[in-house]
Amino acid sequence: MECQPIASESHSKFSDEHPPWAEAYPWAVAIIVVLGLLIVILVMGAFYLYTGTEMFQKINNLKKRMKGLPKSGPMTAVVTDIEGWTGELPGNQLL
Repeated sequence: MECQPIASESHSKFSDEHPPWAEAYPWAVAIIVVLGLLIVILVMGAFYLYTGTEMFQKINNLKKRMKGLPKSGPMTAVVTDIEGWTGELPGNQLL
């Protein structure tokens, strides 16, 4: 006596009557493929923006340098000589 699989009438009818889901619903396969591609594109875009931010900043700074010094507009002056320290430094070696 050999072991043989039990042939079920319902199993054979099920496989004969219903085609695989990919053939029955081709639009579902298309949606899955489109969603997969969309996820891949979004991940690649996020990675590009994350790694490319420094590059864009360098390009922006280069464009600003190529324009030269501003000829008009608001100006900010910063005073760095606090309480006359610049004048006292050459005379006092301990500072």
